[in-house]
Amino acid sequence: MDSDRSDRSDGSDSSDDVSDLEPLPNRVRQTTHCENLSGKEKRDSDIANSPDCQLQEHRAEKLQSMQQTPAKELKVPQEVEKYRKYLEDLYERLQGTKDLWPPVHFKKYIKLATVVKVEDFMKEDECTKAMMNGNLEIIKRMKQPIEMEKIGRFEDGTLASCIIVQGIPGVGKSTLAWQLGRRWGKKEILQHFQLVIVLRLRDERVQKAHTISELFYHPKKVIRESVVEWMDSTLGENVLLILDGYDELSSELQIGDESIFARIIKGEEYSKLTILVTSRPSAKRNYDQLLCSIQAKCQYIEIVGFGEKEIREYIELAFEHNLQLKDGFNLYIEHCPHILSMMYVPVNCAIVVELFKERKGKPPQTLTEVYTALTNTLLQRHEKKTRQTTPVGLTHTECHELVVLKKHYSDLVGTIQDPAGLACSLYSRRMICQSVRDEIQQKDLTTKVKARVIINAVEAQVTTDPSKFQVFMEVLKEEPSLSTIVERMSVSSVTSSKMTCFEGLSSTTLSQLQSVARLAYQGTLNDQLIFHDVQDNIESLGLLQKVPQLYSTSSPHASYNFIHKTLQEFLTAWYVSSRPTSEQRVFVKDSLTKPNMAMTVRFMAGLTKFQTSSENMDDLADIVISLETTDIRRLVENLHWMFETQNPTFIQRLMGNKEQTLDFSGGHLNPYDLYALGYCIVNSSTLWSLDLSFCGLTDECMRMLFLVDNGKAFHFITSLNLSMNKGCVTSSTSLLGMMLKRNTTLKELHLGECGLEPEGLEEVMKGVEVNTKLETLNLSGNIIDNKRASCLGKNDIIL
Repeated sequence: MDSDRSDRSDGSDSSDDVSDLEPLPNRVRQTTHCENLSGKEKRDSDIANSPDCQLQEHRAEKLQSMQQTPAKELKVPQEVEKYRKYLEDLYERLQGTKDLWPPVHFKKYIKLATVVKVEDFMKEDECTKAMMNGNLEIIKRMKQPIEMEKIGRFEDGTLASCIIVQGIPGVGKSTLAWQLGRRWGKKEILQHFQLVIVLRLRDERVQKAHTISELFYHPKKVIRESVVEWMDSTLGENVLLILDGYDELSSELQIGDESIFARIIKGEEYSKLTILVTSRPSAKRNYDQLLCSIQAKCQYIEIVGFGEKEIREYIELAFEHNLQLKDGFNLYIEHCPHILSMMYVPVNCAIVVELFKERKGKPPQTLTEVYTALTNTLLQRHEKKTRQTTPVGLTHTECHELVVLKKHYSDLVGTIQDPAGLACSLYSRRMICQSVRDEIQQKDLTTKVKARVIINAVEAQVTTDPSKFQVFMEVLKEEPSLSTIVERMSVSSVTSSKMTCFEGLSSTTLSQLQSVARLAYQGTLNDQLIFHDVQDNIESLGLLQKVPQLYSTSSPHASYNFIHKTLQEFLTAWYVSSRPTSEQRVFVKDSLTKPNMAMTVRFMAGLTKFQTSSENMDDLADIVISLETTDIRRLVENLHWMFETQNPTFIQRLMGNKEQTLDFSGGHLNPYDLYALGYCIVNSSTLWSLDLSFCGLTDECMRMLFLVDNGKAFHFITSLNLSMNKGCVTSSTSLLGMMLKRNTTLKELHLGECGLEPEGLEEVMKGVEVNTKLETLNLSGNIIDNKRASCLGKNDIIL
């Protein structure tokens, strides 16, 4: 059977006209042990019983024949042809929601790059293990642009058996999956596949499937059964199965022994099936674990998002009818380069542009502020549509403290046991006047009446000066018997204060927002992305969208999901940050061990700024932030958590006076990561030693690091390793040279194997000649002519 699962050429399953074919692969497996074959494979085991040498000769002859002669079309059952037509109509119908906000001004969403070369994976099994463990010193990151039409093909012309498409949130993974389906349906690409089946893994029906027949849907059972029977007979040949959203599966469904998805990826269902998996990087360890157990030619592709060119094109299209507003937006991103770096994620780009168009006040500065503004804008649009308004004279910003007092009025009256003592404490803090204190001393008043007098007086003070609410809370904390009500009031205060970022909204909308945030939280806990029977009419807020019906079902209930998973993560963080600090700590502790929760914790940092009314919040920060970790992913997240707080005092307290040594070598950092790093350096008031070697840095990354506070970050660095970052250093030599002229702390600079040419080296040396602190300069592996080499020798720099 292995001979039938050999590498195939372009025309292996093509029609006679091979010039229009797209070079995506068929499934390739190289298992040679019969005991590893599934039941379906054993039906075709006559070839597998041949001697190994004959199998290899047969495979080579077949490959050569396919490369020279177009293959004939295979006869396909009529039912399968009907299923193909069904899929084509389905993909054509799913063109997206036209009234979705933010609108899209640009169709160039999908920018792809191959992550590794085929030979790097196929040399030995250790390479796969290294990829699974994140050891990129073994597997070189050879990022090269790739067109959509060439997905599945390696540079040497061989075809992949499995394609992994990886990308961060919002970069366009699902867009790619459905675009492949649509273009196949329009006969534009992938025509050597008889079927291209896109499975949205977040769908409840898909997640509950245990067999292939349960995964594939068609209204007519006879057609569904015929497709499965045909695939059984062909072992899945000529079929591309796209598993969209692998990271949205539970861990058990990702790698569990009983999981149909794990069996498919490992080739246990169909050995000739071509598989394409889209996923966030958070699930990488799990799918690599599956692929590590088999011999599969896998192609890793990364969706890299927008470059600066695409961002500029998007801006031009978005503001083409308002040049003045475009100039304002360009000025905004010029002064906030980290916002520009954030826009390489297409969905963020669309959000930032539309928020600027509808802005009210200061534009957002962090990702948390972006999604806060997005939520607020969607809610404002909802209110405008439904004509809901906030009562005149009442704004949530001014009186949320008063709302808390009124909410807990009865509880306070029933809990206060010593009104006389409480009155004396409040009088000493100037919270009540002497006449109120004297009234409390009257013996003919009951305890509850005295409590009401006190609370009424406090309400009057808070109405005039909301800051008096915190004074009142401090007095209550001094009385042990009031600890329970104090905790409840603290939670209400945090919750109410968090409403201030959603100003001017009606009480009805705010109540619905609480409901939808609770839904997001419950969904996050249960790995749920699709919701049924939503309550309180929350689907009308604009935060949820109706799930397109991919399949006809007998269920009369509509299903909904959040307009983007990142929005669900933001609302989850917003909900958790309004809970008691003890609950926040439990949630964060549990989340730190789950890579898919990193974005939620990032939003929590931005919302709480690691500051609440509870004194235990510092404990939460100590749990979250740890720069001593060797996990590069966790290290990068730490930087983003600190950046999102926008709290320099917190960062300085956390860093102390100890010099920080951070090793990112072998990791992949984007411009936004570098800006977050620069922000933490500038606001730490301590010295840093950075190893950024082999990180795939670009010149934009360098600009982000050095643009923070006009290049101030560079003045806190004592050692900087940029080795093996060719794309970054070669195009940033003038910037590097300029920073060297101004720096007074850098002692070591490593630029080995950066592809420096004489002209670039000259720019660096202009800075070196002025710098008086640099002791070590590593330029090994670069092109250095004799003239410049002699110049280096005069500067007493160790090479």
